[in-house]
Amino acid sequence: MLVGALALVTAAACACTSSGGNSQGSHHRPVTPTTTTLPVPLTLAGTTPAGQLAFLGPVMRVTLPTASGRAAVTIGYRQFGSGRDVVLIPGEDATLSWWSPSLLTALASSHRVTIFDLPGTGFSGPGAGASVASLAEATGGLIGALGLTHPELVGWGLGGEIALDLALMHAADAGSIVLADTCAGGALSAPLPPSAALLASPEATLTELSSVVFGSAQARARSSWLREMDLEPPDNMVASAVSAEAAVQQRFLATGIPVSALAKLRVRVLAIAGTADALFPPVDASAIVTAVRGAREMLIAGAGYGAILQLDPAHLSSLEQFLAG
Repeated sequence: MLVGALALVTAAACACTSSGGNSQGSHHRPVTPTTTTLPVPLTLAGTTPAGQLAFLGPVMRVTLPTASGRAAVTIGYRQFGSGRDVVLIPGEDATLSWWSPSLLTALASSHRVTIFDLPGTGFSGPGAGASVASLAEATGGLIGALGLTHPELVGWGLGGEIALDLALMHAADAGSIVLADTCAGGALSAPLPPSAALLASPEATLTELSSVVFGSAQARARSSWLREMDLEPPDNMVASAVSAEAAVQQRFLATGIPVSALAKLRVRVLAIAGTADALFPPVDASAIVTAVRGAREMLIAGAGYGAILQLDPAHLSSLEQFLAG
């Protein structure tokens, strides 16, 4: 699933557990630094990919500044490229290793790119991950801890819901928003199909999950992505994290973001959708575009839930133009 984890930082170990789930609750202001001194990140040895992915560099871990009385949490992330900041927010059952090399290479040519694991997943440690709001708070905390100013946000699936929530809570943490195969929940989202159970299943294999990520006519792209996943050091989801993310997603779908709130959003929004996406079909993207003033839509013919992984050169160019403002 596509939700990540925050954790207590130790120099030696990489925690891979997640927190349990409560109701989404009200919006909170993201955790941001209270001083001009940023936390010092740790480098995780042995995490630098070889060959064509060497440009990603090692995984770093940073402890997020916290309010009094809160437990410290850590986030595992990579940062590479140069230029205007863009932050990629993973979705349900996904980690920072899921992003396609072609997308990361294209973005890194003109942006400083940050990819990370949400609380409870991959290289991040356990922490506040019981709702979309708390995950948005953690994402805002990472943005502040890294000293990023108005970064562009690219959210996939649940990551898009996090990006929307973050922009509504704290507009300063978002320059523009790209929503890839996501929804606004509630009355604005289509019912999930039976195939969504794969994302919620701790027993699902990566090969099984890829059948949801890619459309039925995309066998070549699916095989290529599975091979690419073997090029990086492992960054896996444990069963507890999969279940916790599924609960977060279900709660968000039941409540969602009101149309009235979306109408007040004052950041540029691009909604990307695969025409063959059964999880978050194009009608979900259209509902967001209708609700958010000035929002734009990009449809990827034949793509499934992982449309953001399947952008051809023309669509990549359109994405870069949007991010450039």
